[in-house]
Amino acid sequence: MYARHIVKLWRRYQHDAGRSEQVLLFENRTLQPRYFLAIGVVSGIQLVLWSYLSYFALTQLGAEKKSGSDDCEKREKQHHSWALSLKWRAVFSSLALGTGIFFATTACLYPLRMVHKLYFLPSTNAIQLFTYTPLGTMRSVEVPLTRVYCNGSRTSDRTHVALKAQGYPMFFLVDRTQGQFPIPRTFDAVVGSRRRM
Repeated sequence: MYARHIVKLWRRYQHDAGRSEQVLLFENRTLQPRYFLAIGVVSGIQLVLWSYLSYFALTQLGAEKKSGSDDCEKREKQHHSWALSLKWRAVFSSLALGTGIFFATTACLYPLRMVHKLYFLPSTNAIQLFTYTPLGTMRSVEVPLTRVYCNGSRTSDRTHVALKAQGYPMFFLVDRTQGQFPIPRTFDAVVGSRRRM
Protein backbone atom coordinates (compact mmCIF):
# COMPACT_ATOMS: atom_id res chain seq x y z
CA MET A 1 0.00 0.00 0.00
CA TYR A 2 2.70 2.46 1.00
CA ALA A 3 5.01 1.26 -1.76
CA ARG A 4 2.49 1.97 -4.51
CA HIS A 5 1.78 5.43 -3.19
CA ILE A 6 5.49 6.17 -2.88
CA VAL A 7 6.19 5.02 -6.43
CA LYS A 8 3.41 7.27 -7.73
CA LEU A 9 4.80 10.25 -5.85
CA TRP A 10 8.30 9.43 -7.02
CA ARG A 11 7.21 9.38 -10.65
CA ARG A 12 5.34 12.65 -10.17
CA TYR A 13 8.33 14.49 -8.69
CA GLN A 14 11.07 12.76 -10.65
CA HIS A 15 11.33 15.57 -13.15
CA ASP A 16 11.52 18.21 -10.41
CA ALA A 17 14.26 16.31 -8.60
CA GLY A 18 16.41 16.32 -11.71
CA ARG A 19 16.09 12.57 -12.25
CA SER A 20 18.53 11.82 -9.46
CA GLU A 21 18.53 8.70 -7.35
CA GLN A 22 18.02 10.72 -4.19
CA VAL A 23 15.04 12.90 -3.39
CA LEU A 24 15.72 15.60 -0.81
CA LEU A 25 12.86 15.65 1.69
CA PHE A 26 14.35 17.84 4.44
CA GLU A 27 17.32 20.14 4.91
CA ASN A 28 18.46 22.24 7.85
CA ARG A 29 21.07 24.83 6.95
CA THR A 30 20.94 26.88 10.13
CA LEU A 31 22.82 24.43 12.36
CA GLN A 32 26.50 24.30 11.49
CA PRO A 33 28.91 21.47 12.45
CA ARG A 34 31.07 24.03 14.30
CA TYR A 35 28.23 24.53 16.78
CA PHE A 36 28.26 20.84 17.71
CA LEU A 37 32.06 20.80 17.79
CA ALA A 38 31.90 23.62 20.36
CA ILE A 39 29.36 21.63 22.39
CA GLY A 40 31.64 18.58 22.27
CA VAL A 41 34.68 20.59 23.42
CA VAL A 42 32.75 22.24 26.26
CA SER A 43 31.33 18.89 27.41
CA GLY A 44 34.85 17.40 27.39
CA ILE A 45 36.13 20.28 29.53
CA GLN A 46 33.20 19.84 31.91
CA LEU A 47 33.95 16.14 32.22
CA VAL A 48 37.56 16.92 33.14
CA LEU A 49 36.51 19.53 35.73
CA TRP A 50 33.86 17.29 37.33
CA SER A 51 36.34 14.39 37.40
CA TYR A 52 38.90 16.58 39.16
CA LEU A 53 36.24 17.70 41.64
CA SER A 54 35.41 14.04 42.27
CA TYR A 55 39.08 13.22 42.85
CA PHE A 56 39.50 16.25 45.11
CA ALA A 57 36.42 15.32 47.14
CA LEU A 58 37.65 11.78 47.66
CA THR A 59 41.24 12.53 48.54
CA GLN A 60 41.52 16.08 49.89
CA LEU A 61 38.12 17.11 51.26
CA GLY A 62 38.31 17.42 55.02
CA ALA A 63 42.00 16.56 55.25
CA GLU A 64 43.70 18.74 57.83
CA LYS A 65 47.28 19.01 58.92
CA LYS A 66 47.88 17.47 62.30
CA SER A 67 49.56 19.61 64.93
CA GLY A 68 51.08 18.55 68.20
CA SER A 69 48.93 20.77 70.42
CA ASP A 70 46.34 19.21 72.69
CA ASP A 71 43.66 21.74 71.73
CA CYS A 72 43.82 20.73 68.08
CA GLU A 73 43.60 17.04 68.97
CA LYS A 74 40.53 17.63 71.16
CA ARG A 75 38.86 19.69 68.47
CA GLU A 76 39.63 17.05 65.88
CA LYS A 77 38.05 14.32 68.00
CA GLN A 78 34.93 16.39 68.70
CA HIS A 79 34.54 17.59 65.15
CA HIS A 80 32.47 14.96 63.29
CA SER A 81 31.70 16.69 60.04
CA TRP A 82 30.37 14.89 56.98
CA ALA A 83 33.47 16.04 55.09
CA LEU A 84 35.74 14.00 57.37
CA SER A 85 33.77 10.83 56.92
CA LEU A 86 35.04 8.55 54.17
CA LYS A 87 31.49 7.42 53.44
CA TRP A 88 30.20 10.90 52.69
CA ARG A 89 33.32 11.80 50.75
CA ALA A 90 32.75 8.76 48.55
CA VAL A 91 29.10 9.73 48.01
CA PHE A 92 30.01 13.31 47.12
CA SER A 93 32.77 12.10 44.82
CA SER A 94 30.39 9.69 43.06
CA LEU A 95 27.79 12.44 42.61
CA ALA A 96 30.37 14.78 41.09
CA LEU A 97 31.65 12.12 38.70
CA GLY A 98 28.10 11.09 37.78
CA THR A 99 27.17 14.71 37.03
CA GLY A 100 30.16 15.09 34.72
CA ILE A 101 29.37 11.84 32.89
CA PHE A 102 25.70 12.85 32.56
CA PHE A 103 26.52 16.24 31.00
CA ALA A 104 29.12 14.75 28.65
CA THR A 105 26.82 11.93 27.53
CA THR A 106 23.91 14.31 26.93
CA ALA A 107 26.10 16.67 24.92
CA CYS A 108 27.43 13.78 22.82
CA LEU A 109 24.00 12.26 22.12
CA TYR A 110 22.32 15.54 21.15
CA PRO A 111 24.13 16.05 17.81
CA LEU A 112 23.66 12.38 16.90
CA ARG A 113 19.89 12.95 16.99
CA MET A 114 19.66 16.21 15.03
CA VAL A 115 18.89 15.64 11.34
CA HIS A 116 20.80 17.81 8.87
CA LYS A 117 19.46 16.27 5.65
CA LEU A 118 16.92 13.58 4.87
CA TYR A 119 16.82 11.82 1.52
CA PHE A 120 14.40 9.31 0.05
CA LEU A 121 16.08 6.53 -1.93
CA PRO A 122 13.41 5.07 -4.23
CA SER A 123 15.73 2.48 -5.76
CA THR A 124 16.19 0.74 -2.38
CA ASN A 125 12.91 1.95 -0.82
CA ALA A 126 14.80 3.48 2.10
CA ILE A 127 15.59 6.85 3.66
CA GLN A 128 19.03 8.27 4.31
CA LEU A 129 19.58 10.51 7.32
CA PHE A 130 22.55 12.81 7.73
CA THR A 131 23.19 13.80 11.34
CA TYR A 132 26.02 15.51 13.16
CA THR A 133 28.69 14.09 15.45
CA PRO A 134 30.18 15.60 18.63
CA LEU A 135 33.42 16.22 16.68
CA GLY A 136 31.70 18.48 14.16
CA THR A 137 31.58 15.99 11.29
CA MET A 138 28.63 14.34 9.55
CA ARG A 139 27.40 10.77 9.73
CA SER A 140 25.02 8.92 7.45
CA VAL A 141 22.31 6.45 8.47
CA GLU A 142 20.33 4.44 5.93
CA VAL A 143 17.10 2.84 7.14
CA PRO A 144 14.50 0.83 5.17
CA LEU A 145 11.25 2.69 4.84
CA THR A 146 9.26 -0.05 6.56
CA ARG A 147 11.36 0.43 9.70
CA VAL A 148 10.70 4.17 10.12
CA TYR A 149 8.00 5.49 12.42
CA CYS A 150 7.07 9.17 12.60
CA ASN A 151 5.88 10.41 15.98
CA GLY A 152 4.23 13.69 15.11
CA SER A 153 3.27 15.74 12.10
CA ARG A 154 5.01 18.34 9.98
CA THR A 155 2.07 20.71 10.49
CA SER A 156 1.85 20.33 14.29
CA ASP A 157 2.73 23.01 16.83
CA ARG A 158 5.84 21.17 18.02
CA THR A 159 9.23 22.46 16.98
CA HIS A 160 10.59 18.99 16.21
CA VAL A 161 9.22 16.00 14.37
CA ALA A 162 10.49 12.81 16.02
CA LEU A 163 11.48 9.91 13.77
CA LYS A 164 11.95 6.47 15.24
CA ALA A 165 14.13 4.08 13.25
CA GLN A 166 14.09 0.43 14.20
CA GLY A 167 17.49 -0.67 15.46
CA TYR A 168 18.39 2.74 16.91
CA PRO A 169 17.61 3.47 20.56
CA MET A 170 17.06 7.22 20.09
CA PHE A 171 14.56 9.29 18.18
CA PHE A 172 15.94 11.39 15.34
CA LEU A 173 14.79 15.02 15.51
CA VAL A 174 13.68 16.95 12.42
CA ASP A 175 13.57 20.67 13.26
CA ARG A 176 10.57 21.85 11.29
CA THR A 177 10.87 25.52 12.36
CA GLN A 178 14.42 26.04 11.08
CA GLY A 179 14.55 23.43 8.33
CA GLN A 180 13.04 23.36 4.86
CA PHE A 181 10.81 20.75 3.22
CA PRO A 182 11.37 21.02 -0.56
CA ILE A 183 8.56 18.56 -1.34
CA PRO A 184 6.20 18.62 1.67
CA ARG A 185 3.61 16.17 0.33
CA THR A 186 6.26 13.59 -0.41
CA PHE A 187 7.69 14.00 3.09
CA ASP A 188 4.23 13.44 4.56
CA ALA A 189 3.62 10.36 2.45
CA VAL A 190 7.08 8.79 2.78
CA VAL A 191 8.32 9.72 6.24
CA GLY A 192 5.40 11.37 7.99
CA SER A 193 3.18 8.30 8.10
CA ARG A 194 2.71 6.18 11.21
CA ARG A 195 3.68 2.56 10.80
CA ARG A 196 3.52 -0.38 13.13
CA MET A 197 6.99 -1.34 14.29
